[in-house]
Amino acid sequence: MKNILYLGSVGGNNLGDELLADLFKEQCNKYLGKKYKLKLSKPNRINVRNYDVIVLGGGSLLQNSTYINVMYKAIKLNKLTVVWGTGFDNKQLNSTLTNSHIPPESFARLLPDKLKEKLIKLVRHSSFIGVRGPGTYQVLKEIGCDMDRVIISGDPGFLLNSDKKMTGFNRKKRKDQIIGVNWGTSYNAIYGQDEEALLNELVKAIRKFIEKGYKIYIYTVWDRDIDPCKHLYHQLNDNKNVVLDTTQYGYRDLMEKLSKFNFTINLKLHASVLSSAVDVPFIALGYRYKIIDFVQSLGLESMVIPTDSNNIPGELIKLEKQIRMDKGLIGLDNDKRKRYQDLLNTPFKNAFQLV
Repeated sequence: MKNILYLGSVGGNNLGDELLADLFKEQCNKYLGKKYKLKLSKPNRINVRNYDVIVLGGGSLLQNSTYINVMYKAIKLNKLTVVWGTGFDNKQLNSTLTNSHIPPESFARLLPDKLKEKLIKLVRHSSFIGVRGPGTYQVLKEIGCDMDRVIISGDPGFLLNSDKKMTGFNRKKRKDQIIGVNWGTSYNAIYGQDEEALLNELVKAIRKFIEKGYKIYIYTVWDRDIDPCKHLYHQLNDNKNVVLDTTQYGYRDLMEKLSKFNFTINLKLHASVLSSAVDVPFIALGYRYKIIDFVQSLGLESMVIPTDSNNIPGELIKLEKQIRMDKGLIGLDNDKRKRYQDLLNTPFKNAFQLV
């Protein structure tokens, strides 16, 4: 019986974090059967001696010293460690939030020296190191990690497979053309550090889309985003063309909703991940490093608009036109999805079997 500890941001009613933990559990069931016992946990009060395998789960945890300290304790006890689709963000590095164009080498310099040392050792020790995107890969390279051991595995959300009825939905045959809009808050920890200004720019663009005949469907992926979504709805003041849905859906139910949209505009990362999973084009509002990192993993940098852009309405309107003209602006083709899925499944097929 393998005792596996998955370290992640669980229990916070955030659909993205819960999705990644659920996907990890699903892969354990698929590949390990009854040969394992799994604990999904935050790093608080965890005794790693009780576990055979310690996994740094998906999300943005590589710059979080609390998580890395637990992984470092596991290394010193010679436990099997795995890094599974996680990445860097800059919520805890506020000096980077004034500029969305910060290069990886500058980001790396902001990391504390002790954290860099532990990350180097984590990469050297771990049996599998899969990171979310090219940005995370470059930061690890800049701090001096052994990059022969690191792969870009993509976000674990790439393991999602939608039903054919979702991806096969014919939007052209429906009278209403719908844009899904995911809004929320990061308490101004965004590029530009002004969510109210960003909201006002988004409202301008949405009104233009309504003039073009679109309906708007506002949705959330975190319970703390409900009030900001209500604020967006009231700012638009158009109950004929705008729907507000504050239901906290599970990811399968939300994927079903997203599959009916022409495209989505998303603030939060896993709203875009889910949109991609059902082959619905998305425009990502790049509010922090993790959004850009994810979009780069798809090769769709053109579909992200940094939140410190000086012409957000114009860029949104331009990308809407591109989406109408180019159906390739979705995210993952089948070959790329299969490659990422194979990489994300590698530790289940190999490393975990050796314990």
